[in-house]
Amino acid sequence: ASGDTGRDIEEAERMLDLRRHRHFKLKIGAGEVDADVAHAIAIKRALGDRASVRVDVNQAWDEQTARKGARMLADAGIDLIEQPLPRADRAGMARLAASAPIAIMADEALRGTHDAFDLAAIRASSSSVKVRRTAAGTSATVLARCSRVMVRMRSARMMSSATSWRAANADVACPDSRSSFA
Repeated sequence: ASGDTGRDIEEAERMLDLRRHRHFKLKIGAGEVDADVAHAIAIKRALGDRASVRVDVNQAWDEQTARKGARMLADAGIDLIEQPLPRADRAGMARLAASAPIAIMADEALRGTHDAFDLAAIRASSSSVKVRRTAAGTSATVLARCSRVMVRMRSARMMSSATSWRAANADVACPDSRSSFA
């Protein structure tokens, strides 16, 4: 994505026409929240139900900004917000995931499987935690061994600049606070 709304819509339409992508991730957070969110909303409106649109904030928002952004993005049909808060703000991620009307995904907060377990235990990621491509097999295997954690691997085609890539994600849900990760 270029950051130019018209160009990004054209590129997304082209990818849809070629049947190369149905899931688009937009990098936002470098600008003012209203402008960044308006960019994402315009793309979602143009693509409608033909595509899933997600945003990656790359730790750029504070909790108050994330709450505001989450409401606006959810109202427009955006599917997910990736790492809206700084990676060390696990308590803020947990509060946001518990109250946001949209799925919140941890990314930079994950440095290994122990982080995935910790985030799941405090419910700091409402829908999923991103598993690094280099660690996808190992992390998914460890998570799958945990009887109280449900893991579903999925591949998501995402648009990043003029190139596309595949990212492996693991959805992690912790059914209750008594879950054991040992």
